[in-house]
Amino acid sequence: MDTKIETKFQSSLVLKEVFVEKTIFTRNVAVPLQGKLVFDFNHEIEEKELDEVHVRLHGEVKNDEGSIEVSATIFASFIAGFSGDYNDEIKKAVKENSTLAIMFPYLRTQIALVSSQSGINNLCVPAININAYLDAKKKQAEEVPTPKKTMKKG
Repeated sequence: MDTKIETKFQSSLVLKEVFVEKTIFTRNVAVPLQGKLVFDFNHEIEEKELDEVHVRLHGEVKNDEGSIEVSATIFASFIAGFSGDYNDEIKKAVKENSTLAIMFPYLRTQIALVSSQSGINNLCVPAININAYLDAKKKQAEEVPTPKKTMKKG
């Protein structure tokens, strides 16, 4: 018997499915495992029909020496059932912020799992501020110079 728990704070997004799409672990034993490890990630959001949203979240941990690299891609499908009057901008922000906040723990867990089974210390990716990440990505996109059109003399 499925028991449904109700709350006043129900999300507009329902997680339909989530799975690990790809995981890569590379360790070069010829290079000592040292140096600072750096984590970076990116995401893609694709809106489908009938309020379905597909999201891919890709994360990577590596060091400058090239002795280790761990990456994972997590795929999730959500249903965005908004009840009420929300404009498209608010819907887009909720979809992006909420899907990433829901998926990020899956990415962290996959990287920790793969690294713990590889004979090295467990790589625990720190929690992040999703809003700060999205703000930085937006600012970065705004700073990209647009190519100038040149007129050919002829």
